[in-house]
Amino acid sequence: MRSACELTLFVISLRVVVMTVCVTVFAACAVVSTSMAQILTSTNQKSLNLDALQLLHHTAPIIALVNNVEMILTQYSLYSTPYFHI
Repeated sequence: MRSACELTLFVISLRVVVMTVCVTVFAACAVVSTSMAQILTSTNQKSLNLDALQLLHHTAPIIALVNNVEMILTQYSLYSTPYFHI
């Protein structure tokens, strides 16, 4: 029979592994989305003949909206699982 200390350490290590996997998935998604945004932005900038500031001026509201929606969804998904319950 395992002691309570061993069981507690097992549960903690399991949570660390799950958190590491979740963080790795979020990081991979961030890298892929950033790369795709750079490619699409460069393509659109060339096709519309805009400089960087003009393109930023027109896309900033859309970027802010998407970031806020993503932040809300990420907060909900992270803290709704029992692994991240605070």
